Amino acid sequence: MRLHILPTFGAGSVADVTTARVRSWRGKLLAAGIGEPTVVKAYQLLRALMNTAVDDELIRRNPCRMKGADRYDVPERPVLTVAEVFTVADSMAPRYRLLVLLAAFTTLRFGELAALRRRDIDLEALTVTVRRAQAELQDGRLFDKAPKSAAGVRSVALPGRTPRRGHAPPGALRRSRP
Repeated sequence: MRLHILPTFGAGSVADVTTARVRSWRGKLLAAGIGEPTVVKAYQLLRALMNTAVDDELIRRNPCRMKGADRYDVPERPVLTVAEVFTVADSMAPRYRLLVLLAAFTTLRFGELAALRRRDIDLEALTVTVRRAQAELQDGRLFDKAPKSAAGVRSVALPGRTPRRGHAPPGALRRSRP
């Protein structure tokens, strides 16, 4: 809103927002190098605002009527093979190896991974218990918070032993001790 909608439409009234101005605004954002996902989200927000103006009878018709402007194709993201995941994990500093493996083989979000403590990992049961998530304040400080809902507190199973040529199996998440 602040970065992409208000600079163009903030000074006038909703009646000043025309389909031609919306087309021009969208084209200028894309031409300025703003990413398509950001432009789509800005368009969706402007359209929702204009729908509210229609509902409130401030305008008769929503000027945001561009076909396809409210969606974009998300390219398929490449996925590493199991062997490639272990290669990446093996190339990391030892303190980050487990983080890489957990990120690859569990459904945990980054904030949940960042908030894990040793007591959250049960190597006998091969489970990880999510009790909290890490969040970042606008000033950059980090803090742990409770999950958004009770369902966010959960146990996640780790994969069982799968032998791989030249590598320890996922059970090797265990830290070897001399």
